[in-house]
Amino acid sequence: MKKTVLVTGGAGYIGTHLIPKLIDKGYNIVVVDDMKNSKIQYIQSLQNRYQGKIDFYSFDLRNEEELEKIFSRYEFDGVVHFAAKKYIDESFKNPQDYLDNNVDSTKVLLTCMERHNVNKLTFASTIAVYGDVKYLPIDEKHPLNPLSPYAKSKVLCEKLISEWGRDKKAIICRFSNLSGANTNLNLGDDSLLNKKNLFTYICDNICNDRPFMFNGNDYDTKDGTTIRDYIHIDDLTQIVANLYDEVDSSCVVNVARGGDGNSVLDIMHTFERVAGKKLEYGFNPRREGDVAQITISTKKLQSLIDYKYQNDIYDIAKSQLEFYNHLNSEMEINLD
Repeated sequence: MKKTVLVTGGAGYIGTHLIPKLIDKGYNIVVVDDMKNSKIQYIQSLQNRYQGKIDFYSFDLRNEEELEKIFSRYEFDGVVHFAAKKYIDESFKNPQDYLDNNVDSTKVLLTCMERHNVNKLTFASTIAVYGDVKYLPIDEKHPLNPLSPYAKSKVLCEKLISEWGRDKKAIICRFSNLSGANTNLNLGDDSLLNKKNLFTYICDNICNDRPFMFNGNDYDTKDGTTIRDYIHIDDLTQIVANLYDEVDSSCVVNVARGGDGNSVLDIMHTFERVAGKKLEYGFNPRREGDVAQITISTKKLQSLIDYKYQNDIYDIAKSQLEFYNHLNSEMEINLD
């Protein structure tokens, strides 16, 4: 009998990329998503592709009565918990909403798991929990100093899960900056709220022939622009699937690409290679609170699983632009 995994927030960007990888490992999937930021066509496409392997339910995870029905209906091997509000800028505007949503949904989930003796959980946290950088690269022992309500909500969730997971298996994954798309499955970052990260901002401007303006070019880095750790969504979700399937004890682990990171101009020049043309750009003043460089240690991750990254920064940019070309099929973009 195949094991079943509950994926909360599974209709979203990360969840839809994770589901095929769990199915490839022999799991059936149950998705719960409130659909406030997810488009239905992506989970429906996966259901059509993987007939009979994905069940989907739409409700707020804080609805304990509905979640209890799900736990009573299935015998879960474990849970991958992605459901959360996730935008830092929005969290400053609605801090209590972020705390209520992210923390309360986790409390309800853990209560149902405890009640039904489901003892295996993988949780999506963020490197934003580290806050101000004390040293580089950042490892899992780095002090926590969350600076946004979003990051604070993740720290509170981590504490709840760590307490719950003392005698269980609780894997807390602190994600670095992720982007890219799975063009084979036509999956990508296409949420209802249409928030932009650096990669989607560049793609959107290329597709719509708009100028590029970045924040700050006077940092103490190799080219004056900020440096971050970027990981392809397919690498990140394969790592999560491997951690879920292979690691048998509780842990906190950074899920990142590692290495020296990439600057804003690194990424801009990479898009020039992908698009096959020169892109004009300029700079606004620094954005308040931005730090010059964030690089992440993956030593602990490498000690837990044997994983070889399949995608570099070029692959992230290329897949992201191909996905945008798919969304804007009337636009013709020359991809090499």
